[in-house]
Amino acid sequence: MNARSVRTSVLLLFAIFMAACQQAANTSADATNELASRRRLPTGAYLDPVVPASAIGSMPLAMVLAPGGGQIVVLLNGWREQGIQIVDRQTGQVAQTLLQPAAFLGITFSPDGRTLYTSGGNQDVIYRYDWAAGRATLADSIPLAVKEPDRSGRSYPAGIAVSHDMHGCHGVPPDR
Repeated sequence: MNARSVRTSVLLLFAIFMAACQQAANTSADATNELASRRRLPTGAYLDPVVPASAIGSMPLAMVLAPGGGQIVVLLNGWREQGIQIVDRQTGQVAQTLLQPAAFLGITFSPDGRTLYTSGGNQDVIYRYDWAAGRATLADSIPLAVKEPDRSGRSYPAGIAVSHDMHGCHGVPPDR
């Protein structure tokens, strides 16, 4: 191999190397722009949501799809605020917020879809809400134990469910 062939080969390899570096830089820039539009978690993973995130209340540990599917009912279990929020599935906007004295994990609808039940955490109750037109209204509560004033509860209901033979009336089955 003569000097001219070696020089031509080196220049050709250099050109290929530069082209590969340019392609890698373009790919890296495209990936960076794509990732910049997503949220990165502390773990390094990226969120790729279907809809934009919406601001909801403190420590949402449980949720249930409302009858009809237009709303999601979120149970707030935080120290700062506890209760429920009704979130519109299309827009992600909070449509209603109802605070309750305690909440912890339990949330369900009656089979007929007219009653929403939520756990009352250290209040030793199950809260019962009337459900109509995509909105909840606190109706009453079902005591699970006698709670002493200024003391923490003893029952601490969490996950709850309603039997399909119940009719949404305080959890009491109909007369037979």
